[in-house]
Amino acid sequence: MDTILHILASLWDFVGRAVISSFPILDTLFVIGAGCLGLLLYKRIRPEIKEIIIKCLGIGVILFAVSELWNSFFVLQEGRFEAEGSFLAIIALLIGWLFGEALALDRLLGRLGLVIHRIFEDKEPTAAKGKGKRAEPSPEEVALLTLRREERAKGFLVAVTLCSFSSLVFTHFLEGRMTNDPIPMLIKLAFDFVLVFGLSSVYGSGVPFAGAFVLLNQAELGLAYSIFGDFFTPKLMGQLSLVGGAILLAGGICLCLGKRFRAANLIPALLIPILYTGVMDKIEEAVEAALEKKEK
Repeated sequence: MDTILHILASLWDFVGRAVISSFPILDTLFVIGAGCLGLLLYKRIRPEIKEIIIKCLGIGVILFAVSELWNSFFVLQEGRFEAEGSFLAIIALLIGWLFGEALALDRLLGRLGLVIHRIFEDKEPTAAKGKGKRAEPSPEEVALLTLRREERAKGFLVAVTLCSFSSLVFTHFLEGRMTNDPIPMLIKLAFDFVLVFGLSSVYGSGVPFAGAFVLLNQAELGLAYSIFGDFFTPKLMGQLSLVGGAILLAGGICLCLGKRFRAANLIPALLIPILYTGVMDKIEEAVEAALEKKEK
C-alpha cells in the first residue's frame, strides 16, 4: 500500500511540475482541441439547442465571475468579511471602457474573426454545366453565408476575451505559478475546455483560433513575471483580478441576454492598475532618493 501511495505521489508531483512549467502551451492545446471537438457538432445541433447552450455557458461564466469578484473584493479578517477592493479598480474600469469604446475593440476583434472566416469561407455555387456564367446564389444561401460569417467572428471574439483577458488568467494561471500550485491551473484548463467546446459547437470554425491569443497572452505574462516578479505585488494582483472579474461578468451577461458582445471593450482597463503601480513605484523611489540625499 505504501508503495502504491508513493507511486501516486510521485506521479502527481510529475504532473504538477509539467502543468506549471508548460501551462501556456497546454492551455493552448486544450483550447484548440476543444474547438475542434465542438466543430464536430456545429452542423448537427438545431438552432434552439444552440441558444440553450449559449445561455447555459453564460450562466456558468456569471457564476465563475461572481466567485472571482467575491474572492478579490472581500477578505476574511478576524472572523468578519472586509472589503479590500479599492477605488482604483472602479477608475480603471471607467477609463478602460472609454478607451475600449473609442477604439471599438469588439469590432476590431470581430473583423479579425472575419479574416479568419475567409480561410473557411464556403464556396459559391459553381456554374451549371454547359453554361459559362457562374450561378447566382439564392437569397437563402446568401443569408446562410452571412449568418455563418457573423457566427465565426462572434465566437472568435468571445473565446479570445474570456480565455485570454479574464480574471482566471491572474487568479489561476499567474497565482498558481507564484505558489507552484497546479490545482488553480487545472481549474482554468477545465473552464477553457468547456467554454471553447460550447462556443465552437454554436459559432463554428473561428473559435479554435483563439488558442493563438491564449498562447501569446499567457506566454507574455509568464515572461513578465519571470523578469519583474517583485512588481506583481498582492495589491496589484487584487486589482487585476477585480478588473478581470468584471470582464468575465460582462461576458456572461452578454451571452445570457444574447446581446452584442462588448466585454472586449473593457480589456484596456487591465493596463490602468499596471501603469498606476509603475508610476507610484517610480515616485516612491524618487522620494526615497531625495530624502537620502538630503540626509547626507
